[in-house]
Amino acid sequence: MERLDAVVIGNYAYTDKAMITTGGVVHNFKLNLDDNQCSYDFLKLYFKQNRNLSAAKAEWDNIPRVAHSPTFLNAVYISDLLKKKLGFKVGTINNFADELDRVDAFLARGPRYALISSSLIIFPRLITEITDYVKERVPGIKVIVGGTKLFKSYKIRQLYDKGELSDFPLEWLTKMHYFFGPRKDASDYYVVNSRGESTLIKLLEALGKGDDPKGLPNLAYYEGETLVMNEITQEPYLLEDFSIDWDGVDEGIIGFEVPVSIKQGCPYRCSFCDFVGLERKLVTRKWELVMDEFRTINSRFKGKSVCCVDENLFLSKDHLRDFCRNLIKEGLNLKWRGFTRTDVIDSETAVLLSEAGCYSMALGVESGDRDILTHMAKKVTPERSLEAIYALNKAGINTYSTLFVGFPCETDETVANTINFLNSYPTNEKGLNFYSVNAFLVLPISPVSSPEMRGKYGLKGYYDKWTHNTMNSEEAVRQVIRLFKEVRNCYFVYLDSSEKSVLDGSLPQHRDIVRHRQEIVQGRITGITAAEEAALWDKLEAAYASLEGPLSV
Repeated sequence: MERLDAVVIGNYAYTDKAMITTGGVVHNFKLNLDDNQCSYDFLKLYFKQNRNLSAAKAEWDNIPRVAHSPTFLNAVYISDLLKKKLGFKVGTINNFADELDRVDAFLARGPRYALISSSLIIFPRLITEITDYVKERVPGIKVIVGGTKLFKSYKIRQLYDKGELSDFPLEWLTKMHYFFGPRKDASDYYVVNSRGESTLIKLLEALGKGDDPKGLPNLAYYEGETLVMNEITQEPYLLEDFSIDWDGVDEGIIGFEVPVSIKQGCPYRCSFCDFVGLERKLVTRKWELVMDEFRTINSRFKGKSVCCVDENLFLSKDHLRDFCRNLIKEGLNLKWRGFTRTDVIDSETAVLLSEAGCYSMALGVESGDRDILTHMAKKVTPERSLEAIYALNKAGINTYSTLFVGFPCETDETVANTINFLNSYPTNEKGLNFYSVNAFLVLPISPVSSPEMRGKYGLKGYYDKWTHNTMNSEEAVRQVIRLFKEVRNCYFVYLDSSEKSVLDGSLPQHRDIVRHRQEIVQGRITGITAAEEAALWDKLEAAYASLEGPLSV
């Protein structure tokens, strides 16, 4: 069997849970049956099997795990880059723990390097687990870690050394981030940059020639237990002039959707966002390169939708129009979704999005209270967001609003305003509306964590343990639960499986399915009787039964 040059690992495992704990009680905002999440597709099987959970689970487990997962861009991009720049033979892993058979098969081919992206991995201990697993099976392999988590850790360490993170316990920083405390793993090199691809290529070239790479900028490594951090310099954004060859991507990692990026960076400085602290230059890709990827994906992965993974897809209405018109010109019958601000959406741009194949748009709504949005530096109003949602629904596009509760100046009244805002979402248009809500987190390199803003709001504490002039973290959790219990016109989002591309607001059955599913969960939290829950299950089953076609996934 031909030897591999590298294995690239994009994530530890894909999870889609929404649980919150208060007073020792765990509340799950998503419907579960014996720890099986009741996505649209799983419920289909459950009712097809006449509510026999064991039979439904057996059929569900027979479906490859990758079919229920998105494909992450980081591993795909790095793998393609290594093939083109270095001629490497690469094995690509989307989710390490979910694909151990593939991991073992690749490691059996004796790769010289294992490259781990930290961008989607929250805890360093998981990277330690991956590193130990790889090194145990391939003696002498070089493990290289890079990605956003690593660069955030570097920026956080800088602030800590300046004495600006006194509210963050060293124990927590050591648990959550690199470059604090003792050496965390046996990785050989760390690429420390907001981008890092150029450094990675230079590092691999040096290692391939037998040269010592330890003088390279943007590189960190350990000498024994001592961390050596080289100078950190700016790098070019290689994806700007790079098109991923989707024809050459391993089909074994492709889930229900395929990722594409059209830009990197965001010009806004929302007070809660820790990407602001990365100070990444805004770079947009050439349309012809983006369209080339869309064409190839449409040709090779028939029936797959595309996810535009950018944190803020459109810079302006003109940017949106250019993207959509280019896509319409291609004549591709391709569904896609993305994430954008509401201020680029109106009746005209919503129709254009629909004509270009957009089926769902995630929106950074964050709050339904005007004053809270001002404190967040969102530069948008609830009224403007509501106009955007109505326009998208009228055009047949589903929406997914991200929100959180507890930002400084949050009160019982401002949460009530957000609940009323969500209950003002349309219910009789062609689109369905989903949301997710979390309690506010104090992130080390977000603007609100700066000494100036802490002083302004009386903000003390860190991450999920904080207090400010109007609320504390425990009350924020209670308010999150209150919001979930009281929202009626918007449905909690299920990211697992492809249901976002399946659900159609113009079908009354689909609207009934998401409504009754949410009513069951809300009822479990508020304490409805067993008979009341059973009646809701009957309604949910009736909605599925009234759909045309077989109940199969």
